[in-house]
Amino acid sequence: MYFGTLAGDLPIDYRPNGTMAARSSHLAQFTGSESDTGTWWVAREKLCQQWSTWLDGKAFCYTLRREGATVFWIRSDGRTGTATIAR
Repeated sequence: MYFGTLAGDLPIDYRPNGTMAARSSHLAQFTGSESDTGTWWVAREKLCQQWSTWLDGKAFCYTLRREGATVFWIRSDGRTGTATIAR
């Protein structure tokens, strides 16, 4: 899935075992590193995720609404955005 950010798209690989990984050289200046790994899970019908270092390693949950390949998200702290499902 590609999450849209203010600085560009962030491709995230969500794996069936509950882990995730991402790499983006153009976001490194904002995230502090080019890549990170973390975990994801579903709680109360929300997608939750926690990066090892990005976002200070804090867990966030997302309410998702899908329209075709576009996913509209609202993060637990109120931030909003879109993502695109990649095949």
